[in-house]
Amino acid sequence: MKAKLRIPALLAAAALWAAGADFGALKPQGYVSDFARVIDAGTKAELNAYCAQVEKATGAQIALVTLPHLAGEPIEDVANLLYRKWGVGNKQSNEGALVLLSIGDRRSRLEVGYGLEPLIPDGYAGSLLREMRPALRERNYGAALGEAARALGQRVAESKGVKIGQ
Repeated sequence: MKAKLRIPALLAAAALWAAGADFGALKPQGYVSDFARVIDAGTKAELNAYCAQVEKATGAQIALVTLPHLAGEPIEDVANLLYRKWGVGNKQSNEGALVLLSIGDRRSRLEVGYGLEPLIPDGYAGSLLREMRPALRERNYGAALGEAARALGQRVAESKGVKIGQ
């Protein structure tokens, strides 16, 4: 009986959140902002540590974001808004990347700063997102984001002639 009552309450809460989704009001929670609450604490800590290593070694920042849904907004607009609002990448070099997963919409996006565009052109970004698909199909969102972070970190590190510790 309790489960039957919980489902309508959750749907009502989701509808209210969707009606008033203000993505610009979201604040980053470190390198990993799991607003959809789909990444376990251990994986989140590992991803945060890896992204910190990437920034320390290369100066480039990687932001990993999950959202429960896009509230009808295009994923490109939401990713760009978060990238700009959060200031991903340092202002001088603009070497930043934001990976966004919208869980309910089953959409993903990689937003790249101008400083990384020569290293991560659209074709490479598309292939990186496609490589995440098997983990996403299994609903292993932490693994999918880990794959993306490692691929991005390795590509940037190679271009700068540095190594990133695992």
